[in-house]
Amino acid sequence: MPVLWDRKRRTIVNNESAEIVRMFNSGFGDLADTTVDLYPGELRDEIEALNARIYPSLNNGAYPASVLC
Repeated sequence: MPVLWDRKRRTIVNNESAEIVRMFNSGFGDLADTTVDLYPGELRDEIEALNARIYPSLNNGAYPASVLC
C-alpha cells in the first residue's frame, strides 16, 4: 500500500492512494511539474466513480490482509 511520508517529522502524511495522487497533482505548489495533470478536471467525475467502485472491495481488502501477515 502506498504511503506519503514526511521525512522531516518522521510520520505518515497519508496512506490513501487516490488522495496521494490528488496531493501530487496540486499540493506541492512551485515544486510540482505543472505539465503533468494527474487529476484532469474533465475526468474527475469518472475517476471518483471508479474509485467508489474499487475502494470497498479491492483497497479495503489490503488492510485486513496486511494485519494477518
